[in-house]
Formats: sequence, C-alpha cells, structure tokens
Amino acid sequence: MSAELKIIAMIDQLPTAQPGALSCPGMFSGTPVVTFRFLARSDGPALAAASEFADVSEPTTPCDPLSFSIRGKSQTPLLRGAAFLHRVQRLLGVKLASLP
Repeated sequence: MSAELKIIAMIDQLPTAQPGALSCPGMFSGTPVVTFRFLARSDGPALAAASEFADVSEPTTPCDPLSFSIRGKSQTPLLRGAAFLHRVQRLLGVKLASLP
C-alpha cells in the first residue's frame, strides 16, 4: 500500500469531535500548521485536505481538532491529530515542523 493510501486510512480511523458548546483557550496566530492535500493530478484541485497545528499534543480536544475537507467542503473535525502526525512522521521518515 502506498504512503498516500496509508495516510488516508489513518485519517479514516480518527474519531470525530462531538458537537457542543465549548470554551476554548485563546489560540495564537502564526502557529505552524501541517496540511495534507490529496490530488487526483499534480496540477489539479485538492480532492480532500486535512490540517492540524504542528505543535498539538495528545489528548487533542474539540478546541484543537484536525480539520478536514472534501472537495473544499468542511467536514466534522477529527480528534487524535497529534497521534496521527506522529504516525505520519514515522511512516515517511521525516520530522514535521514543531512536533516534539
């Protein structure tokens, strides 16, 4: 299985954030974000995208979820983004910015 398909499978396994009223701490602008864009062609539009703050740590909450969109339409945010980013680092053999 290709790395791309493994990353997609990892995203598919993440739990969704439950809706509800939240009181989240202030978020700082300028925090690096790791974004994955899935393209049908290298010059085509994103079929799907997933983004998470690069400095997120577990357990993630609805205040710091992994954002996810399909064909530009936002989907229910996902939890466990920090664990996902660490797994992707190991899969790809790279260090993603700001991750411990």
